[in-house]
Amino acid sequence: MSATVLLSLLVLQAAAPAAAQRPTLPAAERAALVDAFRLADAVADSIWPGWGRVPFEVLLVTAEQEFLIRPARSPAGFDSLGRDSVLDAEIWVRPRTLAPNLLAAFPVLGPPATVVAGDIASTRGSAADWVLTLLHEHFHQLQMGDSDYVAAAAALDLARGDTTGMWMLDYPFPYDSEPVRRAFDRLSVAVAGALTAGEADAFMTRVARVPVALADFLGQLSPADQRYFWFQVWQEGVSRYTELRVALAAGEAYAEAARRLRASIERELAEPDLAGRRRVSFYALGAGLALVLDQTDPSWRERYRTHKFAPLF
Repeated sequence: MSATVLLSLLVLQAAAPAAAQRPTLPAAERAALVDAFRLADAVADSIWPGWGRVPFEVLLVTAEQEFLIRPARSPAGFDSLGRDSVLDAEIWVRPRTLAPNLLAAFPVLGPPATVVAGDIASTRGSAADWVLTLLHEHFHQLQMGDSDYVAAAAALDLARGDTTGMWMLDYPFPYDSEPVRRAFDRLSVAVAGALTAGEADAFMTRVARVPVALADFLGQLSPADQRYFWFQVWQEGVSRYTELRVALAAGEAYAEAARRLRASIERELAEPDLAGRRRVSFYALGAGLALVLDQTDPSWRERYRTHKFAPLF
């Protein structure tokens, strides 16, 4: 080969675009997903029998790609990256189509529900908190995977013609009503008092205030508003409770995250803001009611899944 030809080849190679790099799962999220799957395998069934059999499908949304991990179906529109030996899971990828700050479970690829999660920095900041939120959303996969879930939700008669499921977020609950707000405040503070009672006598005194405050609050609501309240307590409140139960079961590695989560629940209950937090207020309240029931009626979890959206108390 002449020097002229060799020089021409080198120039062409330098000018050619670099070969497209194969997308790879970000290292931080890969490590956190390993932990999330490990935790689910270790503690799910001890908290909710049968939870460990629910597919834990995750769609990780990064700045440029979406990575589908542990697909529960043959994914259309994705390219296979093969099997990740550390995650022990198939991984598929497609260009990003969703917002990178999502943390939710919904049938984005069709039933069953998929956990959709933005990266750690865009959502929770802490890897431990991100993992626990993934377990929260994985619990939604258990809830929504029950064969009677859709029929039970429709029977609430709250959709008002909506067929997208957005009524679950947008239902016109009277968050701004002054009587409703005052009654909610009393209920929330009563639950906080029960959770922070130290001695048995103090707990029994304080917990006795909860059903009284609950009846007063429900008395301010229409029948439809009551059904929406219990729907949110059943779905989101118990999921927040489950998130805490996972953190506690995870041991020392998640002890600080468990402490923060418990403190956050107690703080939101002690400082209610129904008009400001709106639907999110039901997360802490539902978690608090479930924690109280753990002490007063531990059998509540046995009827939880067979009595969809029913009052916990």
